[in-house]
Amino acid sequence: IVEVPLGNSGVAGYAIDIEDQEEARAELERFGRAQRDMLGRLSAGVAQFARDRSLTFFNQPFARLFSLPADFLADRPEFDRLIDAMRDAGNLPEVRDFPEWKNEHRAWFTSGLSADEEDWLLPGGKHLRVVAQPLPDGGLRLFLEDRTEQVRLASARDTLLRVRAATFDNLFEAIGVFASDGRLNLWNNRFRELWDFEEEQLAAHPRVDVMTGHIARKLKNPNHAGIVRELVRSATVERKQRSGRVSLTSARNFEFAAVPLPDGNALFTMLDVTDSRKIET
Repeated sequence: IVEVPLGNSGVAGYAIDIEDQEEARAELERFGRAQRDMLGRLSAGVAQFARDRSLTFFNQPFARLFSLPADFLADRPEFDRLIDAMRDAGNLPEVRDFPEWKNEHRAWFTSGLSADEEDWLLPGGKHLRVVAQPLPDGGLRLFLEDRTEQVRLASARDTLLRVRAATFDNLFEAIGVFASDGRLNLWNNRFRELWDFEEEQLAAHPRVDVMTGHIARKLKNPNHAGIVRELVRSATVERKQRSGRVSLTSARNFEFAAVPLPDGNALFTMLDVTDSRKIET
């Protein structure tokens, strides 16, 4: 309501209906509270900065990730001041030129609406995935996910795979592991060399029935290629262990076996028994 004095003539007044404006403001405030409540429940660290680059929101995972006091964060520190505090706590990547690094990351505020993503390796061995999302009002929101455990597990898995591959390749037997659908999952070099496969062929994880035609060319009796297929099917589907012998065109003799594995796969092995066969005869 606005009243305007008109001198001796009296007072003029007028009113403007701002109900829609007030409802919009209240709705925006409710939306902001709901968003902050949602971000506060995330397991990832979240920090939000205003257009003037002061910290306007953070959740507890963010404070824990960087070991920052709650009263310091509640004081709405500016972006540069916060970065300095994170570095003093040993919770930033080690870089040769820190002022230049900090200047590059100020650009997060002005990089348009496309998010920037980085992986940070901290001095204590912690791995963080960092996503910086510029906001339409000129602010910035950071998401920081602690991926230390995932990286550790992935590294342990890679080590196990390398150990397994090295173990397989040093066995005397030719070994192939077939999945429950008949596809070749794993193999060692002896398996590949025995059947004269190219690495690219096996890398496509062919089904055993597709491999049968290639296997037949290496067997003294090509019809025995079907035995290999049946043994793999018996081990994967019927969960039965079977074995036998085959002779190759190279005059080598092999004992083979298909053994069911606990995970539903089947282990197919071939052992060269040519020398022992000669002794027997």
